[in-house]
Amino acid sequence: MAKPGVAEMDFQPGGLVWYQGPSGYLLPGVVKAVRGNQVSLQNTWEPTSEIFTMPCDTLRQRSVTDDAGVEDMIQLSDLHEGGLIYNIKKRYLQQCIYTYTGSILVAVNPYQMFDTYGVDVVHQYEGQIIGKLPP
Repeated sequence: MAKPGVAEMDFQPGGLVWYQGPSGYLLPGVVKAVRGNQVSLQNTWEPTSEIFTMPCDTLRQRSVTDDAGVEDMIQLSDLHEGGLIYNIKKRYLQQCIYTYTGSILVAVNPYQMFDTYGVDVVHQYEGQIIGKLPP
C-alpha cells in the first residue's frame, strides 16, 4: 500500500493554515481542496480573495483561535509575526486597540476618537497589576 503524502495526512478542506505571503510574513488561510501535494486555499485575512494553489510543503497548520482574538498574545499557539499581526487585526476590527504581550502593551492607532481616557477609567487602572484588567 502506498504511503499517503503530506497533503493527504495533514491538510483537509476547511483546515486552517499559514502560508508565506508576498509581504514576507505568514498569512492565514483556509484549505479549500487538496490534490496530491497541491493545496487550494483562500486567504482569511481578506475573505473575499480568490482561491489559489500552493505546494503542501510550504504550508503550516494554524491553530483555531477566538474570532475576537486574545487579550494577551502570550496565549497564542501560533506565536510568530503573522500570528501576532493577525490577532491585532482581529482585535482592531472589534475596536480593541490595546493588546498585551506579557507585560508589554501594544497599541494600534485607530485614527478615530474613543471615550477611553476618562478620569474614571484612569482610576480603575491606577495601581493595578498588568493583566488583572483587560488592555
